[in-house]
This record gives sequence, C-alpha cells and structure tokens, in this order.
Amino acid sequence: FFFFFSSCVMRIFVMLTGASKGFGRAVAKAMDEVFGSGGEVVIDWVLLARDDGRLKETAAELTKCPGEKHMFTARLDDPKVLEQTQQRIFKFTEGNTDYYERAILINNVGSLGDITQKAADVDAVTAADYFRFNVFHVMSLTKHFLKELDKAKEKVVVNISSLAAVKPMAGFCLYAMGKASRDMYHATLAEEGVRTLNYAPGPMDTDMQAEIRDKLPEGPLHAMFSKMKAEDKLVDPHDSALKLARLLREDSFQSGAHIDYFDC
Repeated sequence: FFFFFSSCVMRIFVMLTGASKGFGRAVAKAMDEVFGSGGEVVIDWVLLARDDGRLKETAAELTKCPGEKHMFTARLDDPKVLEQTQQRIFKFTEGNTDYYERAILINNVGSLGDITQKAADVDAVTAADYFRFNVFHVMSLTKHFLKELDKAKEKVVVNISSLAAVKPMAGFCLYAMGKASRDMYHATLAEEGVRTLNYAPGPMDTDMQAEIRDKLPEGPLHAMFSKMKAEDKLVDPHDSALKLARLLREDSFQSGAHIDYFDC
C-alpha cells in the first residue's frame, strides 16, 4: 500500500482541514514547495474539505513531494459525520506510523460567523452551533490524531489563528471567541507536552475577507479593510502560507506560541 524510499529520505504525515480553497489550498502548496525543495522529503497527505472537486484540484497541484494523497469530504459540524470521517481517515494507517519522522495536523478550517450582530445580541443557540464547527471538531480531530499517530517520532499540531484571538474587534464576537478558544486549547496542549503552534496568517485577500467587507457594518474596521483592499495591502495567502511552511520546516518556534504573519 505504501511506497518505500531510501533511509536518507524523511517521511512525514500531514493532515490539513479546509484544503479545497483559500488559505488551506495555499498552505498545501506551500508545504509541498518548502518541504520538497531539497528532494529528500516524502509527504503522505490527508486533505479534508466539503468540496470534492476543489479538493481534487488541490491534490493535483502537490507535485514536488512524492507520497500518498488521501482526500475526505465531510461536514465537520455534524458529530456523527465527524466520527465516521475520523474512522475512515485513520483506517488507512493501520497502526503503522512509526516510520514517520514527523506528523503534522493543521487545524485550518473555520467560519466567520454573523458579523452584523453586536456581542450583546448573540444568543446561546447560535453560539453553540458556531462552537460545534469552529472549536469542538478541532478538539475531536486533534484527539484522534494524537492517538493514531502516537508512534510518529514527532507530532505537531498547528492552529490557524487570528489577531482577533488576542485583540477584541467590534462585530467579530463569535469569530474572536472561537479563535481565542482554539488558541488556548493549543496552548494548553503545549503545557501538557504536545508541540503546537498558533499561527495568525494576517488580513489575507481571500473570500472570507471579501465577505467581511461586504457584511461588516460601516465603521473604522470596515474602512480599514476597504482601504487595504483598494491599496493592495492585503496579505497574499501564498506569502503567508510560505511563512508557516518555513516555520514548520525550521521547527525552532516555541511550542504553544502565538505567532503573527507580521512577526516572522
């Protein structure tokens, strides 16, 4: 089932959620580029997203590193579907994970939430639904990843964070709460001995940023983002993804740290 390579080649396992578009696709391509630059790395991929067609497009663009590519489409906000998907994901490893030098989980997928509401207007049902998709699935995937890849020589769990995790922003109540919760979850994992990284990719020129400019009520933040777009100052997703891939390749960051695009 698996290909075998000479002993001088490093084999790594990478699981990436939200891999079909935007920053997720950029991360996949950047990892392939950075880790494949020397020709001594094999990557076995597990790519997750809702859109099967776009997921296949992402996989087709990963050409620099040889290795297996496994794609899974699922709604991660449905607990039953999530559990079934996790069973399917880790079945192919068959417990044979001790030959991985590194196993990397990148918790990328997330949603914006309703940015037209003020914090005082958010109800508990809406918040629970938001957390089910944006926080609880991350905890579940991470738990299974650490259990199933326990024989890998090194395991790293990456959370795609945001400035909103550490700085309050009007209109971003749910988004900020979700990102802050994820940051603290990954920081706590680090305190308990798991190597983690919270990476904030900056204000990127993506579909989510377009949604922010379209839906966020008029105000200082809306004006700031609109000006950044007009002046072409939004971050290129590929540039940000390259910084993340290099952080992971160099592997010198402090476990549990929150690192922003503009800090590295």
